[in-house]
Amino acid sequence: MKDHIAFSLEGGIRFSRIADKLYKREDPVFQQYRYGKIRTELKYLFRLKRNWFGIGLYGRNYLGLENFLIPMRYRNSNDYIYLDNKPYRYEYSDIKKNILGSCLKSGREVPIGNHLILDNFFGIGVRRVRIDHEPIGLIEEALYEDKNFGFDLSSNRENGVFYRLHLAWGFKIGYIIK
Repeated sequence: MKDHIAFSLEGGIRFSRIADKLYKREDPVFQQYRYGKIRTELKYLFRLKRNWFGIGLYGRNYLGLENFLIPMRYRNSNDYIYLDNKPYRYEYSDIKKNILGSCLKSGREVPIGNHLILDNFFGIGVRRVRIDHEPIGLIEEALYEDKNFGFDLSSNRENGVFYRLHLAWGFKIGYIIK
């Protein structure tokens, strides 16, 4: 049974200096951006399979349960917030946004050498998003018309807790500690 269970733990931080150089703007909308990411995954691996796509690679299919937390802190400038169902423009707002999620995944791990694996996966789950604003310079004002074909592209215009669909699809390269 121990050969069928795997656990992974991932953490991520923003590389501020690199990102700031790549995304310099004279008047950035998001300022003082801070975030991180913690992700855990528990996998059940099925029997070893051979000859993946006819190229002779060994691999194992799996089902996994992934959980993640993404805490964010940033300042947004010159935008709107809804308070008591009325739009208010603010000069700036310090925003705390925490995303907590869970996802059921299916994938395939293919070994690359002795300790590396290529993990191809897809999954579906749910995200719980909590947004807290601390707006400064509020003025009650009608929301201006965006040129986004009627869609509100800002997910940060309300305080509260929201649930969103989470879709995962991609690949990771992992290191196996034995």
